[in-house]
Amino acid sequence: MLRCKTMVLLSSMLALAACGGGGSGGTNTSPDVTPTNTPSEQPSPQPTPEQITLSIEESSSALLSVFPDSAYQGTINGYTVLQGLSNDTSTSPASSAYLNYSVNVGTRGDYQLRIHYAFGGTETNIRDSWVYVNGLKVQIDDDEILEFDYTGTSDGKWNTYAYTAPITISLDAGDNDIRLVALNTPDYTRTITFTRGNVGATGAGTMKGLPNIESLEISGEAPITEGTGSTVLYTLTTGIKDGEGEISLSLEQDFYLPQTTVTLNATAAPDFKFDAWTGDAPSTDSSYSFVMEGNLKLEARFIPSDAAQPAGLIGFGAVQSDTAIPYTLTGGHGAELTSVSTLSELRSALENDGPLLIKVSGHIDNSANPSESLNVPSNTTLYGDPDNQGHLQNIELKLSGENYIIRNLILSEVVSVAIKDDAGTTLVEDGSGNDVISINGGRHVWIDHCELYSSLKPAALYDIGGANDSGPDNTVNEYDAKEFYDGLIDIKNSAAFITLSNNYIHDHWKGILIGSSDNQENGDSATRITLHHNHFKDIVSRIPSLRYGKGHFYNNYVQGTLPSLFGKTVRVDTIFNVRQGAEALIEGNYIEGAEDTFGYFHSGGSTGFWNVSDNSFVDVLNPVDTSTGDYTVPYTYNAEASSGIKASLPPTVGVGILTSTDLP
Repeated sequence: MLRCKTMVLLSSMLALAACGGGGSGGTNTSPDVTPTNTPSEQPSPQPTPEQITLSIEESSSALLSVFPDSAYQGTINGYTVLQGLSNDTSTSPASSAYLNYSVNVGTRGDYQLRIHYAFGGTETNIRDSWVYVNGLKVQIDDDEILEFDYTGTSDGKWNTYAYTAPITISLDAGDNDIRLVALNTPDYTRTITFTRGNVGATGAGTMKGLPNIESLEISGEAPITEGTGSTVLYTLTTGIKDGEGEISLSLEQDFYLPQTTVTLNATAAPDFKFDAWTGDAPSTDSSYSFVMEGNLKLEARFIPSDAAQPAGLIGFGAVQSDTAIPYTLTGGHGAELTSVSTLSELRSALENDGPLLIKVSGHIDNSANPSESLNVPSNTTLYGDPDNQGHLQNIELKLSGENYIIRNLILSEVVSVAIKDDAGTTLVEDGSGNDVISINGGRHVWIDHCELYSSLKPAALYDIGGANDSGPDNTVNEYDAKEFYDGLIDIKNSAAFITLSNNYIHDHWKGILIGSSDNQENGDSATRITLHHNHFKDIVSRIPSLRYGKGHFYNNYVQGTLPSLFGKTVRVDTIFNVRQGAEALIEGNYIEGAEDTFGYFHSGGSTGFWNVSDNSFVDVLNPVDTSTGDYTVPYTYNAEASSGIKASLPPTVGVGILTSTDLP
């Protein structure tokens, strides 16, 4: 994005209205003049509107240049000239290189535009463009394309300049936006008649971006001056899944001026119903009017007619915004049920596109093999058979799409390293799996009534690394145990709108990591997560660890019963670890046998902000019961008193609670 210093060249002249450029159609009609009582006296001639030409150079502050990083930049006579390479695989003007000019005129009407440019180099690399005035595409000759003729006719140089033929544009009184956009429709081509080399021969040319543009010239009725700066234009990108419905748009344009009102209408296909507009400005209104105040992406979401929000789903998993716009979580609703009882069957089932409805029957044990990581497509429900309890061992599930339901499933012991014997011989190679569940950019997820665990002292443990992961140290200790299994659940890279409820999570060193790292390069401030009615038992840390995003932790039971491990006392630690500016509402939890709670942060990091109320602490060394923030959540829920959670929660969590009537 380039914004340079001002240099405007103005040349004015008096001209007859017939010379064009003044008012509508280039003519300004004088008002009627009433003659005086002297018959021989003629009416005084009316002044012809002054005609003026404004040239906005590449160095003008009325110009905003936006080009890809690969664009070429050069100079001529001290001015910057730019050549942008358009995205040849995109059909959206918003993704092209563009130049944006602002011009102010005193009178509404038609004006003449021409471009001073250079186009050398390869003659078949077309540099044509669209022209937009105040967001509306300009009709040019018999189409909407401004063609730039080749200028390097003798030597192919890039700095041989010429003017385009004038085109007529309509401007409003006041500031106007003029945008030149590199034409980037992939199949666009035109026939080129060569002007050097094989002169007169023809060949096919293809789009490669804008030419080197030095200035834009506007001619018409004075005054014409620079605008106050390039007018902001916004884009609206809409989407829909084929076959589920249709959308229509009032005022369909490539670009919109700020404060433009737009209306989208969604109509469902048979057997579907409209759920919501998802994206930058969500809404549940099928006829949705809004004001353009920024670039927007919106998609019409349709769901099967008989789909409904699952009973028991509470929290961020049921919404899609900080204003609690609903999102109906459907998972694989409507798909044919697939039952799996082997790893190969599960792998094969997940190779299909969603919606998927998968029932895991029995214990799928991958412990004798390298860990395996399986990608779960969007719109999937995965649950354990309540009559033959489903259990995945040493198998990681990766959720990178949207709309997931995982229920009544045991997930355990995903080994994150190779397994060796005491002599250092590799018995099982390092596999592709790392965490039990990885929500990497995934959105709209519900994990409910599951059991997740590994072991604090793995049976196959060996000397992996020393303190701070410094490599083998000839001692098998807690550092090795931490590395043998990684996390139970990792939530990162802008993953959002997630609910974890009624789960039994136990016997693991590193529980739930939320946020990729201690920098904000991965969009983790978008994360929204609810943890409620989970039983954490003997999870040493990350219950959870929350960076940047926003979380709601209520009515959880955190229990520490750890004995001495590796010759030292180990206590449950870093409970509701809110850091790196994250915000959390923490209420109604029962915590016992722990060390640190709320806001503990590692050296070099920074703390977050928490709003706490009614948390019970028993045998906690460093309890925190003072709020440092006032964060609240937008949805409705009912929190129980923390004092009763220890007794009421354990019998209601984990697998074996839900029956076939509760599941698909």
